[in-house]
Amino acid sequence: DNLSFYKIMSDSKGYKHIHLVKNGVATPISSGEWEVIYISKLTKDAIYFVSNQYKGVPVKRNLYRVMIGGSSSAPQCLTCDLHEDRCQYNSAYLSVDASF
Repeated sequence: DNLSFYKIMSDSKGYKHIHLVKNGVATPISSGEWEVIYISKLTKDAIYFVSNQYKGVPVKRNLYRVMIGGSSSAPQCLTCDLHEDRCQYNSAYLSVDASF
């Protein structure tokens, strides 16, 4: 059926990460000793997600982008440098194409 979708699933160490599930086989898109909290947006080129990855502090939340469709890339934090001194609990609402 060529059914494919992205899903947050626990990895072998118990951390919740984004996986591409295609024809019943799950392939990790993200990995590490941190967790994906939720997926904010999926575009043809990227997945935007909120994670507690920032400096290993699990109570912080930041918006990340990981590119898909080509070579794999490390997640890029989009909010880590915004008001770092006073706010590290972020969420975002993205436009349809995630341009803003």
